[in-house]
Formats: sequence, structure tokens, C-alpha cells
Amino acid sequence: MVFPAPDPNILNHATINGRIKGSPGYMSPEQAVRDGVKDKRSDVYSLGAILYTIFTGHSPIHGETIDTLLEKTKNAQIIPIEEFLDVPKSIQAIINKSLSKEPQGRYQSVK
Repeated sequence: MVFPAPDPNILNHATINGRIKGSPGYMSPEQAVRDGVKDKRSDVYSLGAILYTIFTGHSPIHGETIDTLLEKTKNAQIIPIEEFLDVPKSIQAIINKSLSKEPQGRYQSVK
């Protein structure tokens, strides 16, 4: 799969003060909406996104603009990690569970 070259500045100013706080593509879907309920499972999602990047070299969500990134983040439109054949299946399972769109589908804590 060919990925677009990342814009190095797209996430530098991605926090929208007063509305949304976090980095689109790495924050959980509930963080990407104004009144989303956030808890430690939001952190599990973000950790899963970081692990995704560590193991693949790519962020889990791609977009040309912050608005596109936010929309894809809200809908958990993640590039399937299964497309990266060199990621062990056990790691894929951990990352996929961590990146569940719904908090109840994720690990309940980082522990």
C-alpha cells in the first residue's frame, strides 16, 4: 500500500482549544467529539495508536487536512494493521483491541 507523504505541520497545531484536545489520528473517537465521555480507555486507544506507529512506521489514520483527520478519528477509520505483513499476529490482536471504536471493546486499563 502506498501512503501519502505526511505533512509535517498538520499535527503541530491540531489541538482545537475549547473544543477538542488531542492529536487527530492518535486520540480516541470519544476525544474527537465535543461532549465525548473520556476515561482511561481513551488512553488505551492512544497507546494502541502509538504502538501501531511503532510497529508499522505509519500513523493509523491518514488525512490531508485536520478536518479529514478528525472525521476519520471520530469514525475510527484505521488503516488495517493486517496490511503490514511483518507485524506479528499477537501484536496485531493487541493493537486492534486497543483501537476499538467503542471504549467497551478496548482493554479496560493499560495494566
